[in-house]
Amino acid sequence: MRVYIEAPPREVKPIVAFPSFDPTPALASALGLLYSAIYGAIVLLIGLSPLTLAGASGHLAYTKLKRRVKAEQA
Repeated sequence: MRVYIEAPPREVKPIVAFPSFDPTPALASALGLLYSAIYGAIVLLIGLSPLTLAGASGHLAYTKLKRRVKAEQA
């Protein structure tokens, strides 16, 4: 019985080794941040809508009352 053992071929090392860059983690982080910003904007919009309605109705009542007082003075 004979066994032949061959050494693996030698890898040729390049003269210049360029660094590798993987943009996937950066893109995943950016998409997560974008999702968080949109989610926060929606929460603020829904959360502040009752205050906006109350403010708008108060402003309309104030302008109506001011017109009435101004008309009575004239």
